[in-house]
Amino acid sequence: MPVLSLRITHDGHPLRPVAFSASLVRIGRDPRCEVFLPDPSVSRIHARIECDGDRYYLVDNGSTNGTLVDGRRVDHEEIVSGSTIKVSAFELMVEVIRSCVDPALGQSAGGSPNEPTIRL
Repeated sequence: MPVLSLRITHDGHPLRPVAFSASLVRIGRDPRCEVFLPDPSVSRIHARIECDGDRYYLVDNGSTNGTLVDGRRVDHEEIVSGSTIKVSAFELMVEVIRSCVDPALGQSAGGSPNEPTIRL
């Protein structure tokens, strides 16, 4: 599974980057979301990123204010390296990193596949 890296800015100010190797990443103002965006204009679970094979998809959860990918409002959209996700005043720049797999072990090097590597 590829690693998803997000560089997050709020009103143009950079925040810490986050990286995931999970098949589901929730974005929202609920502190239990993997990408926690503490702003009242962000829905509790605003959107999610799903991994299907080696591709990532952004899925809006019916949020009130919507989600943009590369400037277009979307409900379900493939995201790739270079895509920009906009949620309220937050921008998430996407980088998909193909993980290195050790053929002898049949697994990727790195941490747990279900936990963020770096968290806000």
